[in-house]
Parts: sequence; structure tokens; C-alpha cells
Amino acid sequence: MPLGLAAASPDGRALATGLMGECVAVAAAHGVTIPMSADDRLARAAAVRDARPSMLQDRDAGRPMELDAILGGLVELGRLVGVDTPTTRTLLACLRVVESARAPRGADTPAADAPAA
Repeated sequence: MPLGLAAASPDGRALATGLMGECVAVAAAHGVTIPMSADDRLARAAAVRDARPSMLQDRDAGRPMELDAILGGLVELGRLVGVDTPTTRTLLACLRVVESARAPRGADTPAADAPAA
């Protein structure tokens, strides 16, 4: 959903806060400090209201979402340093199910060499 809607939803805020907390923990275990708080990031998301995250743009355009590059990367980086990422892993699993249920692009159109009805 657009960032503003996610930031305005109590469930969206809780999910985003959990994801950001895991990201901060993984980054810290790798020696990286993330200076902006989750509340500040959510305020920015609310301010841009209709901005559409890249994975949503991909989904709407019928392209595969960059699940492994974005969420899978965080899970793997956490695994490398012993930081559990249960929220990220759960979201990744849910989105993989969503992706697997999506018909391949062009699946609803007949092949060029198919006989006409």
C-alpha cells in the first residue's frame, strides 16, 4: 500500500516498527548505526502519503517483487551474526506465497501461435 496509508494504520505502524527494529539490530551487529528512529521514519512515510514503494510498483506492473534482495538480504545478514529476524522472515514467507499465487505475466492471453476461437 502507499506509504501514507501504512503509516496511518495501527497495524501498519506496528509491522513497520518491528521490521525497522530488526533492521537496526542487524545493522548494529554489523557495526552500522542507523541514526533515524522508527518514529521519524514513520513520520516521513506519513508525509509522502501516496508514495508507492518499489515492491508495490513491481507488483502492480506484474513484475516479480524484489523479495530476496530486500527482505531476504536482511534475514541472511541477521543469520550471519546471530540476530533473529522473525518479523522479516514472516513477512518474506507471506509475500513469497502471494508471489507464487500470481499468474505469470501474459498467462491470461493466448500464445501467438494458438488457434483462434
